[in-house]
Amino acid sequence: MEKLHNLTKISQIISHALRHEPWKYGIELDDNGWVAIEKLAKAIEETNPDIQINQQIIQDVLDTSDKKRFELKEGKIRAFYGHSIPHKIEYPEAKPPTILYHGTGSKYLEKILKEGMQAMSRQYVHLTEDLNIAKIVGKRKDGNLVILTINSSNAYKNGIKFYNPSENIWLADEIPSQFISTNS
Repeated sequence: MEKLHNLTKISQIISHALRHEPWKYGIELDDNGWVAIEKLAKAIEETNPDIQINQQIIQDVLDTSDKKRFELKEGKIRAFYGHSIPHKIEYPEAKPPTILYHGTGSKYLEKILKEGMQAMSRQYVHLTEDLNIAKIVGKRKDGNLVILTINSSNAYKNGIKFYNPSENIWLADEIPSQFISTNS
């Protein structure tokens, strides 16, 4: 059987292993979400016999992706954000820009405006500085896109912690409703 070199498929598998169910691949992430690249590659090959993966292929995944989902450092890799694993990945607190965006579906709007934004099945609420990214993410929710505008400067001044794990992506533990508005 020929080994696959589909970088999109490999990226999806890496995301799953690092963000959601590392135990299914027999890997253990450290407290900050890191695992040795060699261990990850070996684990993916063992659980997906049709996949060939090594450090160069992982580097190719990072170089060709328009979404910066992973970070490499000192022979290790981790996902920047999107984790649903049990232990929380910690990031240093950062002062956010004045405004951030979040794309969602209209069916969630009433609840968000009433109760604020919660991390739900993820570890953090995901936000962005880039309106186009918010639109892309929001279109995945349902057919009726709503863009939420977050007064992140005011939220930060009122004690809401923000984290900036990668370019254009911001995380928060929660966003209370008083800091959320919509243009609709």
